[in-house]
Amino acid sequence: MALVVTHEFEACEYKEEQKANDKEAIVAVGSTATGKSTLIQLFCGGRVVVGHGTQSQTTQSTLFREVDSTDKYWLDSQGANDSRGVEDEKVLTDILRKLYEEGIRSVKVVWCVSGDFCRETQVLQAQARFITSLGDNIWQSCLIIKKRGHPKPEEMNGVLAACNRFGANITASDSVHLFGYTCLERIDASKDRLLRQINKISNLEERKRDLKEHGYFTDHEIVAEVRRKLTGLPLTQIVFDIQRCSKCGITGDARFVFAPCHTLMEKFHASTTPMPYHSGSIRHFHAGALQNYHPSGIQTTYTHEWYHPGKIDDHTARNVSLHFLTFGIHTIARAATDTMESWTCCDRKTGASGCRKRISGAITKFSCCGGHSSSQGCRQRYGCCSRPHGSAGCRTDWTCCNASQENTGCRRRHQCCSRDEGNVGCRDR
Repeated sequence: MALVVTHEFEACEYKEEQKANDKEAIVAVGSTATGKSTLIQLFCGGRVVVGHGTQSQTTQSTLFREVDSTDKYWLDSQGANDSRGVEDEKVLTDILRKLYEEGIRSVKVVWCVSGDFCRETQVLQAQARFITSLGDNIWQSCLIIKKRGHPKPEEMNGVLAACNRFGANITASDSVHLFGYTCLERIDASKDRLLRQINKISNLEERKRDLKEHGYFTDHEIVAEVRRKLTGLPLTQIVFDIQRCSKCGITGDARFVFAPCHTLMEKFHASTTPMPYHSGSIRHFHAGALQNYHPSGIQTTYTHEWYHPGKIDDHTARNVSLHFLTFGIHTIARAATDTMESWTCCDRKTGASGCRKRISGAITKFSCCGGHSSSQGCRQRYGCCSRPHGSAGCRTDWTCCNASQENTGCRRRHQCCSRDEGNVGCRDR
């Protein structure tokens, strides 16, 4: 835990009027790529650096004087939730210090947003919280400007929810605090279907009316509209409470005295961001259970038998045999006939084997193992992947947390010392 000694401020004699002047400033707030710096450039000339990507081009709070004005300024700064990750507290400190040093006490706010904000996000909440911190009643002095088109109600729900969470009380129909535009000089008309349709209108006045109705403006018209709306908003007065630290003697408002008074030795980690990791190892496993199966199909074997398709026939043979019997001197001849049974289909005797063959039965069994058709499988495989028993797992996870292999880590540790997040720092400062 850091041992930091904070300032102990106490009242001191200070004449505020020595610093204050009649200057006014428009504090521009917004994330990168919302048109914030471009808007300031339209009012203040070409000294403003304008980016065209996702990385912020603004490195510190900078005052730009409006063209043809001696007392109106625009303040461009790293916005809340800036692309470089600057803390909101540091941004507010930087803005307040700049206003104090320049003697500016009267401000208005321009909040630049871009894209579809149909739902409230943490980014919008952070920016709304930042605007609220500038002073009481600041929302009365705030103009919300949406880049890329007229602010439709369904697109602004998230923005309005964020600012109203902090006391703004702005509705979708509020034309005083809402403005949207698409800059005609900064878009490709060939890629904008609505703009192509409007440009086909032959009547000049009707075309101008449709362009304005749908939020298409030239640079000159954007400046005129924004200036008109800002003129109708009241100024918010920032009051600085100048005090002196009884320990180190520094003088200033506690809100912009960012550095601590005294810092004692503390433990810290050289790597500021802990990195995720897994304490376990990768394991291969099968998610499905083992199943018995036969790798080959059922084979049918048939049995045969011989048979007679005909019937048995009883008949007397045509051949007659004579039998001679002798009694003394007399010989008597007696005729006898032979009787036999046979099959009508083939004339074979009844005891002969069949003359035809037919299927007498069938036996079904698996060809892989000879088991009958209802027998349990002779082999095993996994239900998840159909791989055989004993094969390497088809899935992987971490043994420490059972998370999938793609998971970046279930714990976090510092790269400087490999200690888990939450451990005491490995170095002193």
